[in-house]
Amino acid sequence: MRDSPDNFVLLHYAPMHGLTNRSPLPVLVLQEEGGLGVYLRPGWQTGLTQEDCDYLNGLTEDWMKLPTTESQALLCQLAELSIGPLRVVEAGKVEAKQRQDLIARVSDEE
Repeated sequence: MRDSPDNFVLLHYAPMHGLTNRSPLPVLVLQEEGGLGVYLRPGWQTGLTQEDCDYLNGLTEDWMKLPTTESQALLCQLAELSIGPLRVVEAGKVEAKQRQDLIARVSDEE
C-alpha cells in the first residue's frame, strides 16, 4: 500500500436506455499502484438494461487496461464530466487509511 494520497473520481451513472426506479449508480475510479481500480456496488447490473450493462462493462474494462502513464489524464478528464450518463459527484485525493472507507461508501450506496 502506498503512503502518498491516491487520486480518485466518484461518478454517478444514470441509465441511458429508459428510466428505471433506481437512483444513480455510484462508480468509483481510483488510482492504484498498477493503474486504475474501478469499484461498483455488488449486483450493480440489477435494474439496468443490457445496453447500459454493456456500456458500463466496456468503459470500466477500457479504464482498467490503460497504461499507468495515462491513468492520471483519464482521472482529470473524468473529473470534468458534466454531460452524458456519467456525472461527477466528487474528485480529489484520498489517503491510504481512508481508501477502504471510500470503497465501502460506493459498495453500500443505494
